[in-house]
Amino acid sequence: MDLPDTKVELHAFRAYPFHKTICIYADVYDAQSKRHIAVHSPVFEEVGEYQESKPLVTMSEESAQLLFQSLWDMNLRPKSQDGNVGMLAATQDHLADMRRLVAKELKVKLPDDMN
Repeated sequence: MDLPDTKVELHAFRAYPFHKTICIYADVYDAQSKRHIAVHSPVFEEVGEYQESKPLVTMSEESAQLLFQSLWDMNLRPKSQDGNVGMLAATQDHLADMRRLVAKELKVKLPDDMN
């Protein structure tokens, strides 16, 4: 569907619980908010080395965020250069724990935003 004023929503789900296969579903809403679904998987064909490919799907940033969120909800995370995605959050949690321990030991009250 290549129409103006369409909204594409991609959703990702696991094929089966605890399975590594991810299924991506597409919903396309036209200008009248009627829902359309993909009825066929994409068909691939061999092409020449310099033949330009066309996008499989074009979507808004909002729709891309929805796809990213559904992948995130399945605990899929992007790999960082050093493979330590989430390391900052863990460090922040650790520092908050250390603050609480020190405050308790020294009998000091922490500000509310540090509890």
